[in-house]
Amino acid sequence: METWDCKDDRDSWFEKMKHTAEQVGFAKDMKTFKKSPDSYQGHVGDVAMVLRAALSHSAFTPDLYDVMQVMGEDRVRLRLNRFVGR
Repeated sequence: METWDCKDDRDSWFEKMKHTAEQVGFAKDMKTFKKSPDSYQGHVGDVAMVLRAALSHSAFTPDLYDVMQVMGEDRVRLRLNRFVGR
């Protein structure tokens, strides 16, 4: 949440997602994960899935970036705060 900015374009947002994934022990992409799966907890797609579930309560949504844009900053922050217990 500290790095998310609703004004980010799709590419900037995804770069931040990859950076966040690496910070918490996940590979930044599937290729990196497949090379050394025992070195990571998962990959950026797994991080995105947790985020998707936290925001939508579903594992199946349209593109996560688009969902977050439609939800808007206030709703995204509210749901993420609830998810992490703030």
